[in-house]
Amino acid sequence: MRSLSCLWIAAMFILPGLSHSFAQKVLLTLPQGEQILYAESSFSIFDTEGGLQVCTSNNKGEYFIYKNDKKLGPFSDLQKATYLVDYPETSYENENTEAPANEAYNDNYVTWDENGGNYIVLNGKKWGPFAQVKDLYCPSNKQHFIAVTIAPQTDYSKPPHYTLITSSGKNIAIKGEPYDLKVNSDISLAVLVSKFEQDAEVDLDAMEQYSQEMEKILAEMGDDLDMEQLTVMSKKMEELGKQYDEQSNEYYVYTSDGKEWGPYKRVFAGENNPAFCAPDSKDWYFIADGFLYKNGSKIAAVSDSDIQQMWWSDNTQSFAYNTYDKLVFSTGETYGYPIEIKQVTINDKTVLKWLTLENEKKFVQYSKTL
Repeated sequence: MRSLSCLWIAAMFILPGLSHSFAQKVLLTLPQGEQILYAESSFSIFDTEGGLQVCTSNNKGEYFIYKNDKKLGPFSDLQKATYLVDYPETSYENENTEAPANEAYNDNYVTWDENGGNYIVLNGKKWGPFAQVKDLYCPSNKQHFIAVTIAPQTDYSKPPHYTLITSSGKNIAIKGEPYDLKVNSDISLAVLVSKFEQDAEVDLDAMEQYSQEMEKILAEMGDDLDMEQLTVMSKKMEELGKQYDEQSNEYYVYTSDGKEWGPYKRVFAGENNPAFCAPDSKDWYFIADGFLYKNGSKIAAVSDSDIQQMWWSDNTQSFAYNTYDKLVFSTGETYGYPIEIKQVTINDKTVLKWLTLENEKKFVQYSKTL
């Protein structure tokens, strides 16, 4: 069965649906006296026929299933009722897109010598030795590669030296420790973020101040906070962590064609930062210090640090992203607390569809072309 975050469930009652110019379609309106059982419902394929499947109950202990525009029930046994609900195991989004594989541990591409040195081997050529091949990507035609390697070292009291290399001869020294290498689908370009610790010495005063501030925040939280107070306190803790990180670290961005950007104070590196605008695109982006950069150029201010996913138009001129509590468009429009979001292509245009619950009773599908 699907599980939903308690934070999301509570938040829907704090922030009701907002009115916008988005295209909309009412999918289901529940009658008075029925409550939604979120964990027993299925929302992920809401835009297909019969895809929205909602389980409800009433104060009589009866259960109902809304499926294929029909209301089934009442049922006295919840388990029997939920047998009628389909729970997709995987997301439909980009289901036909297979991400390139990291071949760093593939014996067909990486070999070792008797001294433990690593080598990259491709088409009869050898690169190395390296202490380790951290990331390695090679297209199916095996004509080239892009990799992140660690140089051999004898003094292990010093941090390792990382290098971004390509079979065409690029050899780019990386400052600090890199996060995962990101490549597009044909492995013609790669991008990564690294974290550089400015001072290896521990700042005891800064650590003590950080600990005191954290204790103060935790004391303010207490034991009985409502959802709104908890959100405020969580934001305080997040901001404090950011300030401490800014004092200690610098971040850099590199691409496999030899370019470098930075230093930055805030880069929340992850699956979608940095990333490519589309799997087969050479356009890429990253978010740093409160700004969105595309292909290394600053294009927009972004105040949110908890971005979960980003979507781009086909020409990469407009975008949208979601956080834990809202969907945000590059036009400045926002929508609070969508239940599900789906990207589709209609008439060669990228369209976002999302499902929301309004007034605790009405399921509405919205859509907007990027």
